[in-house]
This record gives sequence, structure tokens and C-alpha cells, in this order.
Amino acid sequence: MTLKILLANPWIYDFAAFNLWSRPLELLRAAEYLSSFDTKLLLIDCTDSFVDE
Repeated sequence: MTLKILLANPWIYDFAAFNLWSRPLELLRAAEYLSSFDTKLLLIDCTDSFVDE
């Protein structure tokens, strides 16, 4: 049985602390660790900007 795990990086309201070049490093490390098991991972990054042109 495959375990399904949702990892979410929430958006930030304090734009003084927002850095466009930073990534959720600890969340990605946790995803790397969990990927070594029989899991299905889904990562939602709400800070990622999407521009539809």
C-alpha cells in the first residue's frame, strides 16, 4: 500500500520577509527523506509565482 503525503509551503503575507530566490529547503529535505520510502508525494508551493502570458 502506497502512502500519499501532501507537503504544502504556504503563502506569506509579510512581504518584507519575502525573498523570490529562497526555497523551502527543510520541506524539500523532508520530501527527499520521504521519497526513500514507498510514498507518493505532492508538493504545493504557494509562494511560487505563476505568470500566464
